Amino acid sequence: MLHFVFMCLAVFLVTFFSILLFRPLAIHIDLVDSPGIRKLHQGDIPKVGGIAMLVGFLVGMLMLHDFLLNYEALFASVAILALLGFFDDFCDIRAGKKFLTQVFAATLMVVVGRTYLSSLGNIFFIGNISLGWFGVPVTIIAVVAGINAINMLDGVDGLMGSVSLIQFTYLAIIAFLAKDISDLKILMVIISCLTGFLFFNFPLSNRRLKVFAGDMGTMFVGILLMWFVIRLSQMPGARLVIFLWIIAVPLFDLLNVVCRRLRQKKSPFGADREHLHHMLQNAGFRDRQVVLIIAGCAITMGLVGIISSVLPISEGVLFFLYIFILVTYLCRFGYLCRD
Repeated sequence: MLHFVFMCLAVFLVTFFSILLFRPLAIHIDLVDSPGIRKLHQGDIPKVGGIAMLVGFLVGMLMLHDFLLNYEALFASVAILALLGFFDDFCDIRAGKKFLTQVFAATLMVVVGRTYLSSLGNIFFIGNISLGWFGVPVTIIAVVAGINAINMLDGVDGLMGSVSLIQFTYLAIIAFLAKDISDLKILMVIISCLTGFLFFNFPLSNRRLKVFAGDMGTMFVGILLMWFVIRLSQMPGARLVIFLWIIAVPLFDLLNVVCRRLRQKKSPFGADREHLHHMLQNAGFRDRQVVLIIAGCAITMGLVGIISSVLPISEGVLFFLYIFILVTYLCRFGYLCRD
């Protein structure tokens, strides 16, 4: 137990001091995010949060080297997307190339790592729905969607990190309840990385030391999130619908954005200022209020999933309640964004 606590503290400190170390270097090599039409922050902000979190994660993995043979595909996928994000932070890579690379990383995770959705559970009151071989393409689509959903959250200081921290915490609780110690340890490493990053990204942090995660950070967090969502949801006795509640906030925003862009005959991979956090900003909320509102929604939705994991609530009831909330959200906020 003491070793476990020391490991988490070490990962936090490595992430924290890596940001302090990389920040001046990023400014020197122009690895910064400059203000623009869609970016309303003040001054050039170094994009080193992703690099620092990756360094912290690697240190944590070195301290957990004894059981990592089952995670090679995850590490390979993380490496591919981290490299993609690093180059994208320097020079914007075309959306099509990013999408294909994400598909490749997701395919590697699914095929080599054998981590995919084989069952949807009893969500339609007709018994367990087995996907068979069809689970492979479904999982690849889900992983790519999840990576981009996390990326879309990264529009307000502290938002992506806060929501992701909440989601990984809920996943750690599920791993703890399932006595899945190996997954729990890695999840705690990720939580430690995110905590170290949020010290420099949350709206209350010192503006002189502020950093962004960059695409490297969002892809790093996104692929890790989807790996554990899929892995834990397919454990014996687990129910996939619970994990849909845990990742509801980024998923709802993604679906709303994609539906709106397709209706407007625009590319779903394009960029705009019509995400939920942008609408709240336009409604007059300050950045920290936006983060608290959306993080509160993530806590509430995830808590439903956690409570449902220990109570005998029907999967079908949970799923249709989830769909009802999703449709209500799409009707409400989709309407606000119509031309």
